[in-house]
Amino acid sequence: ITNAFLIAFTSEILQECLYAFEYNWTLQGYTYFTLVAAENGTTRLPCMYQDFKRHDGEYSPFYWKLFVIRLAFVLIFEHLAFSISRLLDYIIPDIPKSLDIALRRERFLSKRATTELATAS
Repeated sequence: ITNAFLIAFTSEILQECLYAFEYNWTLQGYTYFTLVAAENGTTRLPCMYQDFKRHDGEYSPFYWKLFVIRLAFVLIFEHLAFSISRLLDYIIPDIPKSLDIALRRERFLSKRATTELATAS
């Protein structure tokens, strides 16, 4: 689950995909789209930082769409990882075949010895 959160919230893969889907498949203008101008008076020089906010400081609709996509990615990634884990548990036996044969032979010999002992007495 930690890996899913790291991929979803620290990489730009999902936001690039969302930008490509909603605005431009070639990602032209993507870098400028991700930047927000700092409020006037916070610095002497014009400054931009990466975020998805509007000029009034509220998060943009793109941010909320991206947030939902990130949470969906975490959920899908987690389910996929657990499904693969379960599939591997099902495919790979817990007991090696040679040990299973040896245990069956031991049980058979034990039952045979018990029945021979019971018939002998």
